[in-house]
This record gives sequence, C-alpha cells and structure tokens, in this order.
Amino acid sequence: MRSTALPREGDLYRIYTVDDLTFEIRYGYYADNERGRVDPLPIFPDMVASPIYTGDGIPVTAYIQAPCTHYRPCQSAEPEDWCGDCLYYDGGFQKMGRCLCPKRQQKANPAGGTP
Repeated sequence: MRSTALPREGDLYRIYTVDDLTFEIRYGYYADNERGRVDPLPIFPDMVASPIYTGDGIPVTAYIQAPCTHYRPCQSAEPEDWCGDCLYYDGGFQKMGRCLCPKRQQKANPAGGTP
C-alpha cells in the first residue's frame, strides 16, 4: 500500500524562476521501465537537447543536467559530473540556474529579444 506522504507522478515538486522564466518541475519518470520499480523523481527538462534561453539570450540549465560539450569542471569537481559542477554554471547550489558559457549564448537581434 502506498504511503500518502510519497509523491505521485504529476505532483508539483517545485517552481523555479530563472531571470524572466518560470519552470514548474513535477514528479515523474525518465523512462517507462522505471514506473512501478522506483518512486517518482523530480523531472527537469533536458535543456542541452532543447535549449531554453532567457530574454537576454542566456541558456538556462538544471544543476543535475548532464553537461554539454563545453563543460569545464570546477576545481573540486570530477570531470564527468553535472552542469552544476561546471565553471559556467551561475546558480550556486540552486537546482536551476544560468549557463554563462559564451559559446552557448544567443545574440540579441536588432529588433530586441533573441532570435
């Protein structure tokens, strides 16, 4: 019997705001075969495969996101960790933040905003 204290798929985990963007993070599964074997986890969007940018063209990332090809580990990090362990991660220990990698930023178009 399931305890009512455990999260269920679709329950709200937390709402994060990064600059001008808001993200509702909900519980779920990364793969269908996890259903029934593990409790639901907070599901963060894959922002390397589908980048999301602030109004200033700065990419947003999750601390636990698998790093991109521009990953540069902090002194204390192992080379194959998370975006949050990258020198470019601007979120501190927050679970979502900005990626300040100059190679990943979008340039603003002359009419304003990002392309």
